[in-house]
Amino acid sequence: MRSLGWLCVAGVCLGVGVPALRADDGLSAVKSAVKRSTLDQKGTHPFHLKSVLTPSPGRDAKSGRNGEVEIWWQAPGEFRREVRADGFHQVQVVNGTKVWEKNEGEYFPEWLRELAEALVRPVAAESEALRGMAPDKSTSMAGAIYLHWEKPLPVNMQPEKEGVAIWENSGLLFYDGGLGWGAQFKDYADFHGRLVARTISAGSPEVTAKITVLEDLPAVDAAWFDAGAAGGDAAPLRTVVLDNTDYVADLTIPTKPEWPPVTNPPLTGVVWTELVVDRDGKVREPTKAISDNPGINGAADAYFAGLHFKPTLRDGVPVQTLRRVAIAFELHRPDGVEDLGTARAAFERGRMASTLAAAAKVPYRLKAKFKVAGATGAEEGTYEDTWQDATHWRREAVVGSSRFVRSQDGKQQYRREEGAESRLMQLVMTVLEPIPAVDTMTESDWTLKRESVAGTTAVRVLRGAEPPDGKLDVVHVGAYWFDNAGHLLQANTSGLTVTFRKPEEYDGVMVPREVVARTPAGAVGMVLTVESVTAAAGISGSTFKLAGHEWVRQFTASVR
Repeated sequence: MRSLGWLCVAGVCLGVGVPALRADDGLSAVKSAVKRSTLDQKGTHPFHLKSVLTPSPGRDAKSGRNGEVEIWWQAPGEFRREVRADGFHQVQVVNGTKVWEKNEGEYFPEWLRELAEALVRPVAAESEALRGMAPDKSTSMAGAIYLHWEKPLPVNMQPEKEGVAIWENSGLLFYDGGLGWGAQFKDYADFHGRLVARTISAGSPEVTAKITVLEDLPAVDAAWFDAGAAGGDAAPLRTVVLDNTDYVADLTIPTKPEWPPVTNPPLTGVVWTELVVDRDGKVREPTKAISDNPGINGAADAYFAGLHFKPTLRDGVPVQTLRRVAIAFELHRPDGVEDLGTARAAFERGRMASTLAAAAKVPYRLKAKFKVAGATGAEEGTYEDTWQDATHWRREAVVGSSRFVRSQDGKQQYRREEGAESRLMQLVMTVLEPIPAVDTMTESDWTLKRESVAGTTAVRVLRGAEPPDGKLDVVHVGAYWFDNAGHLLQANTSGLTVTFRKPEEYDGVMVPREVVARTPAGAVGMVLTVESVTAAAGISGSTFKLAGHEWVRQFTASVR
């Protein structure tokens, strides 16, 4: 077996921490990125642009969303644009305050509109970023700077109002998104001093726009930009963003959703989505609902898709609208269904029952040996965990000349990697303490169910899709099995199935003395044997310091 072919999932899941920028620095960086890549601004060389829009490969390949965008741009506020998709064709001419427009079709697809805008204006002018509003959060992770602006919703959910990410190495936009705008950007190339993304993806189902032509504006007749010509529509087709979740008064017939009985908590919370509504009030392009309890998502999708709104008017003319909708819910369990509690409670109970570092009362030193399938075949290594208290500890895994070390000294964490197999050593630590940290999980992602593991009754906590035959996809589905006392029996994590065997009590914790990890094919990838757990006294303070290897934990990373 090759070294890390089945370990790549672990590398992604664990993440790499890098220092976060201050919020004001991030805001300046975003403004600079927008300035560098926006075509529709003063100083841009006049251009002619063509783009072909197709469904993004993979999951969305069969969406049928195909289109074309062509733009002739003379100056800000002076351009001609033609967009086309199945059932819709628009020619628009803008010249100063005048707009000439001709539409074929009653509905302007929102995915087409947003991509047409993103080709020349990657961040909307009304965004919080361009308005200079300080973000609520600013983080740096995996080579990108992320800024977030949040909008509280009713009850307890807080979906993001706006988010922007830029690459640290280039300072260019990677992703942005807000209500009515947003995309991912790549394949940048220069056009007269503007660095323009030639590939842009957006929407759900996702569509990818590829710029096939970006050239100097050819000679055109002055009438090409005549916004006062005859033959246009009486009024332009507009899309208006309604940043308001209170929607009931706008319905033609107010209705309430009917929720199915559920077996998993939470029983109260909120479900929300974004809706595109055409000029007649019909819902188009409904977005999949997001809920505190995923058990009602299907019912929520059906409810939202069936809503009918009163036409929204602007200057007496009906307009398309884009809006957020949020609904508070109260659910019930069917009679006789056992209350298994929450995933968060199961994880915390399991951590205290099975993880020595979480429940230990006195300093300890744990030593183990392991055999692992490495790049050159089976390899043997050592693992040592030196723990003084919750903020002073050191974990180290070594095989051959490769080493991976994690430690914490007070508020400062450290991380050190050496050798070709250091990522493999990182996996050793993940396998030993696989239970997700509470600040990395979202309760609504998880379901609970009674199952049996090797003849022992257990509670299974699962995230991901469970197929009808019950055979879980180890690579894409995370799962944890706990016995009635909360001890961790088995876990599907980082693309491996891990079993915990031969538990022995130490300091009130049942420590598994043998841990076996198997690949998706069922082959043994690692066997770890705990050789000793002893009290540790007089630990030197320098044990926990790794000068030059300071590390900032991000929310996706494990605590230890």
